[in-house]
Amino acid sequence: MNRSEYIECELEENVKKREKLKIDYQEKDKEYHKAVEESEGSNFDDDIEDKKQFLLTLQDKHRKETAELKERQRLEREGAQWDYSEAKTRKSSLVAQVKSERLAIQKELTAAKKDNAELNKERHKLKRLNKLSVSSHAIVQYLDRAIGIDIKKLKKEIQGKRKEEGKDKFVQVPDHEIVSYLEGIGQINRGDIEKVIVPENIKKTILSDELLGTTGTFKRKDGFRLVVKDSTIVTFLPKEAKTRKKSNFYGKRIKRKPRKMKL
Repeated sequence: MNRSEYIECELEENVKKREKLKIDYQEKDKEYHKAVEESEGSNFDDDIEDKKQFLLTLQDKHRKETAELKERQRLEREGAQWDYSEAKTRKSSLVAQVKSERLAIQKELTAAKKDNAELNKERHKLKRLNKLSVSSHAIVQYLDRAIGIDIKKLKKEIQGKRKEEGKDKFVQVPDHEIVSYLEGIGQINRGDIEKVIVPENIKKTILSDELLGTTGTFKRKDGFRLVVKDSTIVTFLPKEAKTRKKSNFYGKRIKRKPRKMKL
């Protein structure tokens, strides 16, 4: 499984998790609102009030009873007090528990949304990087350096065409306009040119998981070099210049530095 397949799998699992959490949150939210409604109803309050009145009645009764009934009065009073406290606790704990569970689901849902956004971001990035493209600049360099097309002459033709069409005459002709012009007159097919520029073995290397999205230079079998950045061929370099030797004053040959080639 490559990185793209892994991300797709993780994203699918994350989406399922989000959907389940949404359903759980909705159910728990209904329980929460139902619990709030029940706690605000008259049943709890009436029950509490009844037990409170019962407690007060017992207290008054106990005060009037004889000494031999004091122990029994104490036990009955404690029992009534326990029921009264339990009724109040049950009311508050019911709402608090559901609210806590709802908050926990909400936190998980927030985390799942964040993970989903990150996975989507990486998926779009990998989708873009997994498709190799060739820039117009690289195509023009290929036509100039490998095919031998006179680019300067071609630019003059385009300038002349601009003038005929009454368009503004620019000092420079951009590379994408040169490519479009050649395609328009049927001299090249961009798709075929791109396949020729990037051999299949180099394409597989560039799109491998280890080098995907990196910047580097790749040498073709014929000596020409391709400069790649973010899965795009940005430059088509000429063959490396050979080291030339010349004699110095004493008859010894010295090595010259290779000439710098314009990118």
